[in-house]
Amino acid sequence: MGNMHEGIMPLMIRSHAVQGVQVLSCSGRFVLGPELDAFEQKSQEALRKGSQLVVDLSGVRMLDDHGIGALTGLLKRTRRDGGDVRLVMRPDDNVVSRVLRLTRMVDVFRVFSNDMDAVGSYLEMFTRALAV
Repeated sequence: MGNMHEGIMPLMIRSHAVQGVQVLSCSGRFVLGPELDAFEQKSQEALRKGSQLVVDLSGVRMLDDHGIGALTGLLKRTRRDGGDVRLVMRPDDNVVSRVLRLTRMVDVFRVFSNDMDAVGSYLEMFTRALAV
């Protein structure tokens, strides 16, 4: 019997900053194991650089309950430190968007269809604060 993870690459994470916002672009499997260990390490590195994070899940093809737990844990830590986490996911009906809707995570996170809109939401917030 084949492994259900066959054919889906392990989690790849690219980390970069856009105008002071830390962006983690993920692709592959966002599941329990070395994938989430790598995500935990990369997210901690990103948090040391700033508390405004974007996690781009548009390349993720598999998400389990442990992956959701990692995202909510990151959100709690970030908000505790005065920051926030925005999610990016593909707008079409796929496994990740279905899981995030079914678990109501789309009500917990601000969700965007691309990383530039997610980054821009932080910049809009900053501009509004300056205008007051």
